This record gives sequence, C-alpha cells and structure tokens, in this order.
Amino acid sequence: MMALFGFGKKKETAAPCSCGCTCGKAGGAAMPEKGILVLGSGCSSCHQLYENVKAAAEKLGCAGQVEYVTDMARVASYNVMRMPALVVRGVVVSSGKVLKAEEAEELLRRSMEGRG
Repeated sequence: MMALFGFGKKKETAAPCSCGCTCGKAGGAAMPEKGILVLGSGCSSCHQLYENVKAAAEKLGCAGQVEYVTDMARVASYNVMRMPALVVRGVVVSSGKVLKAEEAEELLRRSMEGRG
C-alpha cells in the first residue's frame, strides 16, 4: 500500500550529461558552455535579435555557435521572464531588449573574455 503513494520506492535520478544538466542525453539538451543562444517565442523582435546576434558573432568569428531557441521548456530552464533573451556560455546576459548588432558584439566580446 505504501508503494502506491510513492513511499518506500527509491527515487530515480537522471545522470548528468556532458553539459551538466540531468536530461540524460549524451551531449545534452542545453547548448555547450561556449554556445550563444537567442531565446524567443518566434515573434519579430526575437527574430531581429537573432539576426543582430548572428551579425555580431560573424564579426567576432563565432557565427556557427549562434542558436535560436523557441522551445518554451528549454527557454524556461534559463528562468527568463522577458523575451527576447541572449545567453552566452550558459549565462543570461540580456533579457527583454532587442540589442543592436553593435551592442550584441560588445556583450559577446565581454562574455567571451570572461568579463560578462
């Protein structure tokens, strides 16, 4: 009877994946630490930030690392309350604002240098 309510059962815990989360997938659901994510819902503001971040990343030589994330479960994992948001190396560096390409470039440069 106790097992019916979850008592007496061992809780299953997922093994951490390579990115440090507990999704259990090799390679992880989240972007690697060196990745650049634009979190958004698919609206025009989110697309504009994505384009500006791609342009900034291209100038810095890391354009291939930019990913546009619209999966709300994945967006929620970053505890972002306002979109669009920019995540660099797993850290939210901007939220609720469409950055110009120059602003995004400066944020990326500082984040990549570790001054975030």
